[in-house]
Amino acid sequence: MEPLIGIVMLTHNRLPMLKIALPSMLRSLTLPAEVIIVDNASTDGTGEFLKRFQARYSLPNVFSLRVDRLPENIGTAAYNHAMKDLTAPVLIEVDDDVVQFPNEWDRKLVDALIHGDRIGYVSTDVVKDDWTDGNRADGITFGTTFEQLPDGGKLEIGVVGGWCAATPRTLFQALGGFPMRGAGLFELEDGAYANLLFQYGMRFAIHTDVKVYHASGPKIAKAMGLWQTWFAKYDPEVDPAYADMRLFGEAQSGDGELPEILQIDESVNDLIHLLRQEERMLLRFVGILDRQKLLLFEHRYAEFEDSVSEQEALLVQLNRVESERKRTILKIAEALHIGHEETTLNDLISSTMGQFEEEWSEARRLLHRISERLTRIVSDSSVKTTNSVQNWKESISSLIAVRRSKARTTPVFQLPNDPDLGIAI
Repeated sequence: MEPLIGIVMLTHNRLPMLKIALPSMLRSLTLPAEVIIVDNASTDGTGEFLKRFQARYSLPNVFSLRVDRLPENIGTAAYNHAMKDLTAPVLIEVDDDVVQFPNEWDRKLVDALIHGDRIGYVSTDVVKDDWTDGNRADGITFGTTFEQLPDGGKLEIGVVGGWCAATPRTLFQALGGFPMRGAGLFELEDGAYANLLFQYGMRFAIHTDVKVYHASGPKIAKAMGLWQTWFAKYDPEVDPAYADMRLFGEAQSGDGELPEILQIDESVNDLIHLLRQEERMLLRFVGILDRQKLLLFEHRYAEFEDSVSEQEALLVQLNRVESERKRTILKIAEALHIGHEETTLNDLISSTMGQFEEEWSEARRLLHRISERLTRIVSDSSVKTTNSVQNWKESISSLIAVRRSKARTTPVFQLPNDPDLGIAI
């Protein structure tokens, strides 16, 4: 299948953000695409993550996925480096801190280029909240007007943003790519390209019906441990105007709860913790089963009843952990926009396609061990049921009933009544 869009995402030392942004972008695609991820000489493990991600990732409607690791950080000049190799008719630049994409964002950008009047460059709009303005500055325009598209969408003409923007490949090549001045490290490639288009009578716009979550700005950077990366980007030696940006960044508190989409990393760690708890509890439960066999064999029924009480208390704890695990799974699934009430951990692991690879691998290992514990419990319960996580509570409850009934029956071997020996059965 020939690609219809060619996407380039640049990244540099923002691995926690990239782990969310990259799978989110790939999962949201609806058009056949060729994708290039450019690692601008990161030193935070990004290269290793991308190597593993590329080896394991597959998605039917992604035409290809390529990872380029550059020996030095050349900033936005890396867009030109990568885009010269793309063959798709439409090129799209995407920032590595765009962490959430709406439905059919790629198709809507392409449609805007096709149906918009002399539109040579179109970007998505951004979500604005207490954490970020999406890096969309109000009031900086080329005489903004609004135009309607045939599908009902609306274009805001005269503004644009390079966080997620599309342009025709033939036009991009004819204009020589993004204009770069000096080293091109942190140039505003979107503004420079828009200026160039304006000179040639072309127009640019923001598609106001397509909003991505562009997690930009110092508050989110501080909260995610990426403050130094953000701070280094605005180096006054590169541009004296950046001194004001640094002062602005230092004034941001970063306190409070992160937006839901950015809480995934923490939620995955919580999930791993809950799975480990569940595994330890089930292992303890199996231990109780083994001890109960011995107690029944030795006719130590009082101790057996005590073990049943311990078993019931453990079951209450397991119910609590299971409920918390389900809530955490739904929280992650909803943040990833794959959530429905019947989402299971297996669904989540298969749906995230490489996101949080190490964590999901650990979750899969834990889930396998939990399944083994449940199989043991089910087999010991003498209850015919499927060995699934959904049915384990029924098996445990039945097991308790079976053990209790055995404890209340008359032993097979009975001692005679002998008052002299103090025996009274």
